[in-house]
Amino acid sequence: MESTNKHTLLIVEDNAINREMLGDILEADYDLFFAENGKVGLEILKKDPSAISLVLLDLHMPVMGGLEMLDAMKADAAMADIPVIIVTANDSFYDEEECLEHGALDFISKPYDPAIVCLRVSHLIKIMQPVRDFSMKTNLLKNAIAQIRVAISQLNACAEKHADATTACNVKQIFSSLHQELDTIDKNL
Repeated sequence: MESTNKHTLLIVEDNAINREMLGDILEADYDLFFAENGKVGLEILKKDPSAISLVLLDLHMPVMGGLEMLDAMKADAAMADIPVIIVTANDSFYDEEECLEHGALDFISKPYDPAIVCLRVSHLIKIMQPVRDFSMKTNLLKNAIAQIRVAISQLNACAEKHADATTACNVKQIFSSLHQELDTIDKNL
């Protein structure tokens, strides 16, 4: 996905007119991707989840509906922290409550008020960006810890193979201590 200074939104809406309306409201401030159902939306997200700052998701769509896509996103660690705003013609309390229970962070009823759409999108991105940055850094740290563990195991095997018994025992104790420290760090992430 192309990199610009703008945040990127994914609009998942089966109705072409509603997709176009949301696009018209948001295109000046955001880079946009569009999907006509949840299945296509997930395919776009899987390409580079970190590139998408927020998803505007219709609730009722053919092929894969909004709740099914939302559940799939929340089940995938790479997508779980992408904020989702549900957009729907149905403004029932039950639908709103159900969407929030499934992990949506906001709910916008149609017809769209452009100022409200822009403000909600902007506010959610501002609120969630530090969370997403922290999550990304935590994942990088976990990957680094995994790589360090592999290196320690390789060094330990090398020491056992090439060092005298006393040196090998000392090296093994040092590496064991390092593994314990890494376990402590890993548990606190």
